[in-house]
Amino acid sequence: MQRKNNFSAKFHLPTRSLLLLGFIALISASLLVGHFAQPTSASAARPNAELYVTAEPSEKDCCWEFTLLQKWGTAGNITKITAQITTPGVTVKNASNAWTTQPTYTSNQITWTTPTPLGLNPSEKVSACFSTTGPASVTIVFTGYDSLGNPAPGKASETVVIDVDPAVCKTVCAGDCPRDRQQTIVYEAGRQDTFTAPIDPASPSTALQTFVSSFGGTLANFDEPQANRQFVHTFSGLPSNIIAAKLELRLRAASTLSTNDAIHLEYGSGSFGWSAFLGTGSGTGTGSGTGVINNYSKMALSSAPWELGKEQTLVLDLANLPNEDGSTTCLLPSLNTDRALDVYLQDDTIVDYAKLTITVCKCDSATYTLLSVAFSEDNFAQPFDLTSRSAALDALRTPPYGWKDLDDYTSDRGVGHTFKGLPSGIVEAELEIRMQAINFQAYNDWLHLDLKSSGGPTAFAWGSPIVNLPNVLPNWPSSSVPVNDPINGGSTSVVRIGVGTVTTSSNYAPVIVKLNLANLPNGGANILGALADGTLDVYIQDDAAVDYIKLRIKTCPAINTRVLPTPQPVNSAAAIPATPASKRRAAQNQIPVVADKAKALAYRES
Repeated sequence: MQRKNNFSAKFHLPTRSLLLLGFIALISASLLVGHFAQPTSASAARPNAELYVTAEPSEKDCCWEFTLLQKWGTAGNITKITAQITTPGVTVKNASNAWTTQPTYTSNQITWTTPTPLGLNPSEKVSACFSTTGPASVTIVFTGYDSLGNPAPGKASETVVIDVDPAVCKTVCAGDCPRDRQQTIVYEAGRQDTFTAPIDPASPSTALQTFVSSFGGTLANFDEPQANRQFVHTFSGLPSNIIAAKLELRLRAASTLSTNDAIHLEYGSGSFGWSAFLGTGSGTGTGSGTGVINNYSKMALSSAPWELGKEQTLVLDLANLPNEDGSTTCLLPSLNTDRALDVYLQDDTIVDYAKLTITVCKCDSATYTLLSVAFSEDNFAQPFDLTSRSAALDALRTPPYGWKDLDDYTSDRGVGHTFKGLPSGIVEAELEIRMQAINFQAYNDWLHLDLKSSGGPTAFAWGSPIVNLPNVLPNWPSSSVPVNDPINGGSTSVVRIGVGTVTTSSNYAPVIVKLNLANLPNGGANILGALADGTLDVYIQDDAAVDYIKLRIKTCPAINTRVLPTPQPVNSAAAIPATPASKRRAAQNQIPVVADKAKALAYRES
């Protein structure tokens, strides 16, 4: 009502007031139009939009604030701005802005999207932090685009040079990282099976494969005994902020020609970051010897000949690799930039397994939650929520005792789900499962996590009897003696329940199990490294009903998009209402609808 009264009152203002209001409105309009469209003369051509950037250091070490300004043009000419770091050795640590949708960034590029379709009106302030391995002067090229991805029609780019202190902005080292923020992660490739069959596949990057193809080389996998084959493998999906790294390899000389074999690490731009002979090599001194690569160091890792039948477990500190001249090479900056490690051995040496152990200083990152099925926290409500399993996991059970989906109380059928499309750089992960024992037969059921890579016998990275998990007893049967079990009538005989059972008639209350994947119970296993392939398999035997499976993750660098089914900007922390019906209604405004409910969704929690 107040708004209506004010609107009506304007018709009774004196003429002087009307003139004053009109004058103020004219000035406001002129200022707004002038910002985007000077000059105002009807005869003059309107200049195209131009991007301008100013920079000033922030209060934090190695962090800068940038003011992004559009001159001329029209509103909406610049709605997205990228910042490309062109100085080698400089890495983006994080980036931010004052509005809700946070920027996305890689090691050398940041993208900001303006909060409204008007774009930079009148200007926006953003920030970014960097690390460097040496350069004090950092060049950044800012480019403005409209909502369709077209560069600003006038001056689309602005180059900014900032200064950083290499002594302060160095790659973080262990002494700079508090112990409670340090996390050790192990990435394994190949199986420790003493070179026996079956062969375990290696996974080299495209660049490594192209390199071997360039001289007609033949690729080798783990355990392959043939001579004259090049072993190449890439550990990918690593986090940033690596402060220590160790590579372990189990090797065997495969022929009389193994004496001149060498190891090479971290491929890029046609050469490797570090190389050495495995044994005495084929010559003495720099420049002698033969091999596929002409520019590697002629330093041997052992004074003994590397000859047929010899075996060695090689452990290399990637922050302190020895060189022939007595100096050392540190590959940590390269690992933090590439977030990968390339391994190449030539060409008469067999590799049993490779293990990369890193320590990361966990960065500030939001928690992202992935549900096994979208909105499946429904207290076992019908209809059933459909799970989605990888082919390897699905093959573990066959009819008549195959699989069931979430909320299903059929006995003698497993629940399995594979989280797919996980982001790289995971440094924290917690798995939460809400389940209920169907009958006393659940006393011997197990929970298994993450099928190991193909190539060897089927095995999980970790498993435990459910009864031994935290927060399970006393609400889980712990023996084969049925106690007041209404489904089986107190009898030791098992009554099979038909497929698709909806009854919740059980004497056992639901339990919620939360597992830290960096410190799993019953042994303290750490399987964070197993998530680097983008998947996590969850398998629950077999007389348990499961309401939901939830995976919470943190990454370095921080991710600022939803993970599944497709990356999308996160507008705010998702608030999931309590009741299933309201969950579905609210989610239509927050998270895209998924046609296949078996695909999980991710939302930012904090």
